[in-house]
Amino acid sequence: MDNLFDLLREQNWADYEKRKVERYETDSLIVDTCEVYDQPSPYNFETAILHRRYNNGEWIIVG
Repeated sequence: MDNLFDLLREQNWADYEKRKVERYETDSLIVDTCEVYDQPSPYNFETAILHRRYNNGEWIIVG
């Protein structure tokens, strides 16, 4: 791990199943919503999309 953010990213991934709200997948698209800890309620959810045509195939946080 290069820095603190890598450590936090790993910890968030480890408890993803506990934080997951909903996930939609097709052959080329994933839309994922999960609970996050860096925002106060009721804004403590984040939705992201993943599609190979956008953002070089990396996740895009949309809200």
